[in-house]
Amino acid sequence: MSVPGYLLAWARLPGPARLLAELAAALFRDPHALDRSMPLGRACVRALELRRAVTEGGSYRDPLEDTQLWSATWAGAGVICDAVSAQVLVLNLPLTGNAPAVRLCHAAPGEPVWLTLRSLRGAWELARGAEVFVCENPTVLEAAADRYGASSRPLVCTFGLPSQASWELLTGLGDVRCHVRADGDVVGWRIVNQLRDRLPGALTWRMPEGCTAYEEELLEDLLSDLGS
Repeated sequence: MSVPGYLLAWARLPGPARLLAELAAALFRDPHALDRSMPLGRACVRALELRRAVTEGGSYRDPLEDTQLWSATWAGAGVICDAVSAQVLVLNLPLTGNAPAVRLCHAAPGEPVWLTLRSLRGAWELARGAEVFVCENPTVLEAAADRYGASSRPLVCTFGLPSQASWELLTGLGDVRCHVRADGDVVGWRIVNQLRDRLPGALTWRMPEGCTAYEEELLEDLLSDLGS
């Protein structure tokens, strides 16, 4: 009797970190066999999330609801969906260590820098005593770069809902004080609530409960906070 494909994948996880397409090719001779659009990929990722919910005692979240949950579920099993497309935008982030992201951050002080999930591989941490501001829209980060350049306080832009790279960076900061905000719409509050849930040092940044303002409406106030 043949073994169901998702059980073959299940037996290999967790294991050494590897790309999703590489795992699919090794198991099924098809690098797309575990794609989100394929029944096998959908069954396997749901099984992984169910296992996580049972073993950790948490609630089950359908990993097909959005790309963030899809990537995070695979990442929990040591599988990387895409190490270069997931990105996060940063300005003057004082990282130390040997990861490529550290060199990228130091190469262009005062300039916005895109960090990929791949660039965050390796050892890195935030310089001691640093605080980080987090926004949703690149307009805020670009305006800070224009006004303050290398003297702007460290700023991270999620560019909408946080990508896997955003979460890798922000959760990797540990209990560092993070001042977080987003637009005051439904999506923005979803972002802020996720950040507050997952970042132990998260404080809202000019975003009191009930705030409905978009970041661009508060740009001058936000910029005043980012000046050193």
